[in-house]
Amino acid sequence: MTTSAGLTTSLGATFGGDVVMDAPVSTCTAVPAAATSSIAPVVVGIAQLDSCGLEVGLIDTINPPVNIPNGLNITGQTVRYSATNSAAFNAKVRAVKTALNMAWMGASQQVGGTLIPGPGALGGLHLTPGIYKSASTMVLGSGETLTLDAFGNANAVWLFQVGSSLTITGSTVACTPLPVVICTPTQIVLLHGAQAKNVFWQVGTPRMADGAPLGGDVSFPAATGPVQNNTIFVGTIMAGNSVTFAGGTQVTGRILAGADLQGATNTQTGGTVTTTGGSTGSVVVNLP
Repeated sequence: MTTSAGLTTSLGATFGGDVVMDAPVSTCTAVPAAATSSIAPVVVGIAQLDSCGLEVGLIDTINPPVNIPNGLNITGQTVRYSATNSAAFNAKVRAVKTALNMAWMGASQQVGGTLIPGPGALGGLHLTPGIYKSASTMVLGSGETLTLDAFGNANAVWLFQVGSSLTITGSTVACTPLPVVICTPTQIVLLHGAQAKNVFWQVGTPRMADGAPLGGDVSFPAATGPVQNNTIFVGTIMAGNSVTFAGGTQVTGRILAGADLQGATNTQTGGTVTTTGGSTGSVVVNLP
């Protein structure tokens, strides 16, 4: 996962793999902050970590996996840019963001592809490998299914080019009663050899000059009904700006926010990753 303006969690969240923050800000409210501090220290051995799992002190280091009970879990290393770090350390962070920007720009410039009408209505579509695009939004509505069919080709690739925003709304479909509880999720289904690692979501329009990012927001809002929120999503998200999750969201893929580095490079205010409360379940992101 990458962010440009910090990671904020307000319910249980598990992020598989490494987390890179290209900003000194890290707000993880899954663990209540101490009364006299803006962070919630967690003692691990002799190190004292803030609630994002980063060492409290002048210099941030690459930390071992973070596991805060009933709060934030990061299975890999956690890295944060800070002016007090060594130049070599900060270079590792900036290299990740530069690579993300190049991948995001390159994906946006792929030509051809199929326009998704609606605008960008994904529900009920059965898509073969290829490029799919919308100049504005793409939407997968509550309880809807998007099917990606590889027809036996394990190397099949899908690229979704989204001009402004991607919205995946949690399911409001009620669960069946006991003894077998079945909830119909909002979901992406992979068929006949399709793999999550070969699905890419490029969100936002690159700028040709300085200024605010042109979109690039991804959101997973909660179900509006009084039932369990349930979303199953796959693929690598490359968001020009931010990614926001409601509880009950499961992702097999990578969450890369803050890809837009045009203008004042690496200092833009966007690029946050946020998990919100008010819905059932935690947020879980697993590597593909």
